Amino acid sequence: MARLKPLLGEAEAIKLEIQAAIAHRWQQVIIESDSKEIIDYLNRESKTHHWDIMTVIHDIQALRQQGGNMQFAFIHKQGNVTTHDKAHGALAESLYRNGSNSVNFFIHLPSHGEIRNFFMDEMEQWTNQLQQWVHQAEQWIQQIPASQLYAAMSVLLLTYIFIFLIRLFKRTESNTIVLAGLSGSGKTVLFFQLRDGSSHHGTVTSMDPNEGTFAIYPDSTKKAKIKLVHVVDVPGHSRLRPKVNEYLPQAAGLVFVVDALEFLPNCRAAAEYLYDILTKASVVKRKIPVLILCNKTDKVTAHTKEFIRKQLEKEIDKLRVSRTAISAADIANEFTLGVTGEAFAFNQCHNKVTIAEASGLTGEISQVEQFIREHVKP
Repeated sequence: MARLKPLLGEAEAIKLEIQAAIAHRWQQVIIESDSKEIIDYLNRESKTHHWDIMTVIHDIQALRQQGGNMQFAFIHKQGNVTTHDKAHGALAESLYRNGSNSVNFFIHLPSHGEIRNFFMDEMEQWTNQLQQWVHQAEQWIQQIPASQLYAAMSVLLLTYIFIFLIRLFKRTESNTIVLAGLSGSGKTVLFFQLRDGSSHHGTVTSMDPNEGTFAIYPDSTKKAKIKLVHVVDVPGHSRLRPKVNEYLPQAAGLVFVVDALEFLPNCRAAAEYLYDILTKASVVKRKIPVLILCNKTDKVTAHTKEFIRKQLEKEIDKLRVSRTAISAADIANEFTLGVTGEAFAFNQCHNKVTIAEASGLTGEISQVEQFIREHVKP
């Protein structure tokens, strides 16, 4: 196969030359090549068949019938240059005597060695030019005073360090939104509503995180780009809640879902879970925005978001006092909440905490989508 590639290239070159001769209406054409195997094929003196090049050979034979008197001749590589010069002389004399339609023309095809030598010469010229440029650069550097050279190197080094530090400490834009909350709060229904606009006729308690990447379309009243968001629904079972720690370092925002219908029986547990999240270093240091979402507000007996906010603030204030009293250096919680001597409020948090209402079953999740649009970059 490796040997057939040069033969195929030689045959294609001859085919192109015949097409050129036909286009110029040359009547007497002799094509010479140093590839004896190809010439034997064209003169029907070879009985060997290489199917990879036979298609081109047949094309050449068909083109040969359309032109004038065309002959194919083999010439050794040593005679290529001499033949090439003689062909040019014959062409010039024929043009002078007979005109362009009756030219006795020799077409010389360069050998593979000539092509290789041509590229080697070109490479050598480029190498020499590059060496000259390097030598000139060295001479120019030697002419620069040492103090200026050291100053320039220092500027380059400081610039590199500055760029490196910016890239190191620059916060990577994330498109991950984490859904957290107690079991039964409606996180999974909310996940499916965000994904495909369906409640899936309600769901059961999730034992594994639900993950998906999908588009959040812009508000119809505003012109904005479609945003791809990666949503993670973390199970709310007490043994599975620590899984939230795996996603917080990459989160662009967190939605803490609260059951507004069954809020009072679960108020203490929800406050404890929310307290743990708000005091985590991954949330505080990156100032991850948190949306407290009061779900199931379509029900008549559901509590309002203002009532839920006040009750959660009271419970978290109790937790803050009790946990601080147990240990001045709380191991479980890396940061403390609120201001000493004042009742706790969410506006005292290190990160932004807002509260909203939704209904996963009816598909009223516009406030959640707005939260995502604000904190996920397109």
